[in-house]
Amino acid sequence: MVLSIERALPLLLLPLRWAPAPLTATVLPVMLHNVLADALEDGELEILEGRILGIEVTDAGLRYGFSLVEQRLVTKDAALADVSIRGDAAAFLALAGGAADPDMLFFRRRLCVEGDVALGLSIKNLLESYEPRQHLPAPLRHALEAMAARVKVS
Repeated sequence: MVLSIERALPLLLLPLRWAPAPLTATVLPVMLHNVLADALEDGELEILEGRILGIEVTDAGLRYGFSLVEQRLVTKDAALADVSIRGDAAAFLALAGGAADPDMLFFRRRLCVEGDVALGLSIKNLLESYEPRQHLPAPLRHALEAMAARVKVS
């Protein structure tokens, strides 16, 4: 039996559910800071100053909150999010790998935004304009794009 990538993704993400909170609170912001370096440098992420963005990968049971404090991305309690973006792992993979744009995923109800929709739209526009995956090392970026191309989000 061959397991589809859509069904395998939540299983592949399971270790993140058990990662110690101090580890994720340290590693995730550093990764995001590197990927979003241009947006940080240009001041585009100032929209998160004093605000919390929640990201929830529903089928993997993952939920994270992020904010900007003194020009650094930090983790926050996702339950306190001003805006939350929810979706399944396949939708987030397609988005991160450039196989689908956020508008298509929202219209097809693969991603949903709750809370401050204006903040959510600002973040969506920011991610579209900066294409964060371009800051990944080439082998990782190519692997991400190849996996994203195999995901069915229609």
